[in-house]
Amino acid sequence: MLIFNLANDAVFLGNYITDLRLQLVCGPYGVPFLLNLPGAAPHRVRGELYSVSDSGLQRLDVLEGITLGHYERLPITAHPEIDDVGDSGRRFVVDAEAY
Repeated sequence: MLIFNLANDAVFLGNYITDLRLQLVCGPYGVPFLLNLPGAAPHRVRGELYSVSDSGLQRLDVLEGITLGHYERLPITAHPEIDDVGDSGRRFVVDAEAY
C-alpha cells in the first residue's frame, strides 16, 4: 500500500540535470542510485524532478529505507534539461533532494 494512492502527493516538474557531476550506478537488482561522491563522475545525471508533499516524502523515506540506513536523502541542485536562460541571463536552478 506504500506506493499506491499517490494522488496529490507528487507532481511532475520536468526533466532536470544535476549541477554537480554525480555517479549513477545500478545495484545488484538493477535499481539505480547516486553515489555521494561529487565530481567523481564524468557526467551530470539526467532524471525526472517531482514536487512531493510532506506525506508523500514520508512514504518515500520508508520505501527507500532511510531509518534502516539503506539510503539517505541529500540536497542537490539541478536545472531543466531544456535550459531556458531568463531575461537576467541566468540559468534557472532549483534546490532539490535525492536518494
